[in-house]
Amino acid sequence: MKRLVLSGVATAISGMLVAGEAHSQEEGASVLLEELVVTAQKREQNLQDVPISIVALSGNRIWESGIQRLDELSALVPNFSIQQDPIGDKINIRGVQSGNNAGLEQSVSTFVDGVYRGRGTQSRFSFLDPGVVEVLRGPQGTLFGKNTIGGAINITTAAPTEEFEGLIDVTHTFDGVEATEVKGYLSGSISEKSRARVAFMGRDVNEGWVFNEFYGQDEPTGDEGTVRLSIASSLSDKTEILAKIEHGNWDQVGQPFSTLTAGPLAAFGIEDANFERATIGSVNPVLDIGAAGLFEGQTTEGMFKITHDLEGGTLTAIAAYSEYDFDRKCDCDFSVADIVRFDDEEDFEQVSLELRYASDNEGPFNYIFGGYYQDNELLAIGDAQFNTRGSGRELAVDTLLGAGCAGAIAAGANPATNRSCILNGLVTAFDGTPLAYTDFGRLHVLDQETEVLAVFAQLDWDVTERSTLGLGLRYTIEEKSAEQSAFATDFGTRNRNDFYGNSAL
Repeated sequence: MKRLVLSGVATAISGMLVAGEAHSQEEGASVLLEELVVTAQKREQNLQDVPISIVALSGNRIWESGIQRLDELSALVPNFSIQQDPIGDKINIRGVQSGNNAGLEQSVSTFVDGVYRGRGTQSRFSFLDPGVVEVLRGPQGTLFGKNTIGGAINITTAAPTEEFEGLIDVTHTFDGVEATEVKGYLSGSISEKSRARVAFMGRDVNEGWVFNEFYGQDEPTGDEGTVRLSIASSLSDKTEILAKIEHGNWDQVGQPFSTLTAGPLAAFGIEDANFERATIGSVNPVLDIGAAGLFEGQTTEGMFKITHDLEGGTLTAIAAYSEYDFDRKCDCDFSVADIVRFDDEEDFEQVSLELRYASDNEGPFNYIFGGYYQDNELLAIGDAQFNTRGSGRELAVDTLLGAGCAGAIAAGANPATNRSCILNGLVTAFDGTPLAYTDFGRLHVLDQETEVLAVFAQLDWDVTERSTLGLGLRYTIEEKSAEQSAFATDFGTRNRNDFYGNSAL
């Protein structure tokens, strides 16, 4: 894979944060560590002073490494990965992760400028102009909440600057993958007391890295784009506000899946392949989506933050609104056979408010306490279509069971006791009747509302210059209310089929 990178600097960027990761050194070794300020404990601290297992990366380090997406951080962060599954995304730290249940949040949550992102899909949102990225390992339940039993990703975006500066970066990847990305920012003062920063990103993938022989096209392809506006103002010597609005969208065609071993698909002429070739598709018009998968959506997030210096500490309030919606279609048998298609869609909205007070780090005792409120609404719809009989292009239930029965009989099994033969008899027993096992659909709808109220406090006591004792407590009340329905539908539609849905079979 080859890349061509062109970067232009609007002016000298002397004000950018330049800091690398902190690495442990053997005792007595001489090394110069660049200072990296993190907010892993909801206050600005030097990385060396934070008693948490943490990997912190500066935005400059991420930019220089060519990291374009959040999941690519696994190249720099050990024991960290994001699995972008066809029907869900899971963040994994030290082997701890959540499943794909639409009604639950991730056990590793993401926070961007203090705004909670607990949904798996939100990990796909554009990774735009980060200032510092912190990967916190282990439970972070006191300051970040209950949905961080595996850890947390704490992202602070680059702040508006007083001096004018800007950067545009154009990257083109070729030799197997045709992709172009344009990203950059402009930052500077807009008045005596206000600064602004505009960051943007656009990515266009014209040729993926897996060739789908069924459709004769490279996958995945697609495009995405995001723009963010941040404005910071100094209302007084003690009061600072930050307002931010961000919008993004994405459109992806295909999935990067390959058929490595043909197995039973050899009956359809499929051969063992490699990581660069796949045969996934459908002839049945209901199941055919023209690719291994389609995924498109959009997101909007707004945040208002105010900080006020008081005697002995800082009061911080963060109000935020976040929403997204998407449609996703999946050829979920992942084969040339016509078996199953699964479509899902989500519409999500969240409002949150956090108020906290943090003491100055000037004595042996330092503390932080506050409260958090969140309300979100989720509408999730899953539509599955099962093609089971008839056309010969599907690995039909009766075809599979019949082949298994025939093979068992050839090996000397008794058809009266063989499991495949018994099940095949049950499936075909109603042929020619209204209860015949036939193509069908299943529609599942989840309409859920979640309300969270929490209070938290943490006290740190510097017992000695090298030892600190910490005590933390968080009390959370969370209430989920949901209406859920699932019913059979006519094949290829979302029309309810009460006959099949209510029958005993």
